[in-house]
Amino acid sequence: ELALRGKRDDGPVNLGVSSQSGEGVFKALLRFRANGGDEGLQDLLNKASRNATMISKTIQNELLKIIGDLILERLLEDVKGRPFTVIMDETTDSAGLEQAVLGIRFVKDCTVKEVFIGFTHAEETTGKKLADLLINTVTKFGLDMKDCRGLGVDGASNMLGHMRGCAAIVKRDFPRAK
Repeated sequence: ELALRGKRDDGPVNLGVSSQSGEGVFKALLRFRANGGDEGLQDLLNKASRNATMISKTIQNELLKIIGDLILERLLEDVKGRPFTVIMDETTDSAGLEQAVLGIRFVKDCTVKEVFIGFTHAEETTGKKLADLLINTVTKFGLDMKDCRGLGVDGASNMLGHMRGCAAIVKRDFPRAK
């Protein structure tokens, strides 16, 4: 529960101090590593121009995205080639945008496992658009919808409707997804 970035995290990393007020964990870890003998990091932080240190908020966000994608990729490796269930719901976020929440449930070593895939922006909430979103997202992560054996959706008509709901459309294309 420590902040990656602090309130005053825009400037350079000052290697001569033990910590700075308002500094986040990212810069504190960089200082710790550099002061611990990482000469390459010391050179970068001391000699590189400010825009070449690669420690900006933008770079930190990119690193977090890459790390998150790698973690999800590793988690989904266990699912590939196994039967799975897709769990999906949609909700409106604090900005008023529709978000689809996706997860995968599967069995490994006689244990039920669940992997949170993430939030995906749902441009439209019709059954057809949600079905397309579900199929495209699952496929994007390297899973085969032919291995889908179940759908977990809420009871709203756009999700569960027996003719034009998301689940009905997915089941038409992938009949094993009960």
